[in-house]
Amino acid sequence: MPTPNPTRIRDPTAFVVPPGPYAAYPGTRHYTAERALRHAVLWRRSSHGTHSEEGSRFVERMLTVRATLRAQGRNVLDYVTQAVDNSLRGSPAPSLLPETSRDQLALAA
Repeated sequence: MPTPNPTRIRDPTAFVVPPGPYAAYPGTRHYTAERALRHAVLWRRSSHGTHSEEGSRFVERMLTVRATLRAQGRNVLDYVTQAVDNSLRGSPAPSLLPETSRDQLALAA
């Protein structure tokens, strides 16, 4: 059996990865926020932005809708389809609030 080398580091990442909730993601303490922005940054890079204020507002709103629904585990395409159908019928857009928040708001009213 080989003799253990006392100069060898037992865990080479021990001095790199800080302890705590971010230990699984070395190199960043803002992993969740960075992940949330990644899609918007990649979209802007590939599309070269917008050419008008109206286009910028549309993109801001759609990226917000996407991030909100994904955080809630809801289907983005289903929401957008329902929003367009409601708009064509003259009905209000569906809520972006999670169901528990809507229930709480209904009880408070």
